[in-house]
Amino acid sequence: MPYYLSAMPATTLLAPLPERLRPRNLSEYVGQKHLVGEGCILRNMIESGNLSSFILWGPPGVGKTTLARIIAETLGREFYTLSAVSSGVKEVREVFEQAKTSSLFRSGKAPILFIDEIHRFSKAQQDALLGAVEQGVVVLIGATTENPSFEVISPLLSRCQVYVLKSLEKEDLLTLLNRALTEDDVLKEKNIVVKETDALLRQSGGDGRKLLNILEVVVDSFAGKKEIVIDNKVVNDCLQKSTAIYDKDGEMHYDIISAFIKSVRGSDPNAAVYYLARIHRPPPLHPRRGGHWPGESQRPASCEQHFPDSPCHRHAGSAYSALRMRHLPRFIAQEQFSLYGHQRGLGSRCGRQDGPCASAPA
Repeated sequence: MPYYLSAMPATTLLAPLPERLRPRNLSEYVGQKHLVGEGCILRNMIESGNLSSFILWGPPGVGKTTLARIIAETLGREFYTLSAVSSGVKEVREVFEQAKTSSLFRSGKAPILFIDEIHRFSKAQQDALLGAVEQGVVVLIGATTENPSFEVISPLLSRCQVYVLKSLEKEDLLTLLNRALTEDDVLKEKNIVVKETDALLRQSGGDGRKLLNILEVVVDSFAGKKEIVIDNKVVNDCLQKSTAIYDKDGEMHYDIISAFIKSVRGSDPNAAVYYLARIHRPPPLHPRRGGHWPGESQRPASCEQHFPDSPCHRHAGSAYSALRMRHLPRFIAQEQFSLYGHQRGLGSRCGRQDGPCASAPA
């Protein structure tokens, strides 16, 4: 016999804190001064009313969707929104038909079509946008977290400008935090004391949405208490663990590999180990390449002695080998081809038995 859940009683759902605090105009918008500050490109575009198609590229939680909504509201344009995750060519064509029949279109104000996660559109779906964008049927605003050069077809890029949004700075995050505590209808009624903000800012990682979500989680953990005191320990206890963002198939993969290489060149072993852990996949894919990156001609004999390729290939799956690979970036960060090695004047092949190349960690 099938089982059906009974209908829940009708209640007014409380929107999440980031949605309740979503800016409605540029004066409330936080961050991205290089785009919306006085005299900057997007502010000039909005003030003049001459809007062209563009793509907003940036990490999550920096205001891409919010900025598109503010532009439409400020200019009084019709605003159509599609998600590339759930929409296809059919929905795109329906928007074009609606845009052609709108009164604002006939008055010379093309509607705005906002496509979130535009990089998820296939080549054929992106092709469907070309004619309407070129003819001005709609003004396209796309949002993506991936590099448009890789994910957006060239004909569409030639019709759109690409503007880069940056992670929010500390001052921006503190502004968001203060606004949440003083302007949100729910939080301003509570007795909230923020003693420390380091954990809040660190855990957010420049993501405004994440900061507000963390704040809401921490406040909810004090349910029933008259005073809410927020410090680093409280935040860490609520979140338990900080999750480092990493996309093995996206551009971030190459950014982190680049940071790993620069850490080794700059003789920073701790940073090298950190970035190796961020990119680490089942060995031997990444760790064994640490002995190769500086250049085959400069590869020191001591690397071959202590971290030979053959055992790495054969035994990288073992726990012992994984432990040894952890020491590899620390070892090569102090070799002759690193900054440390050059400053210490180490031999071209680290043949001497003194200095940091004398032995490798076991």
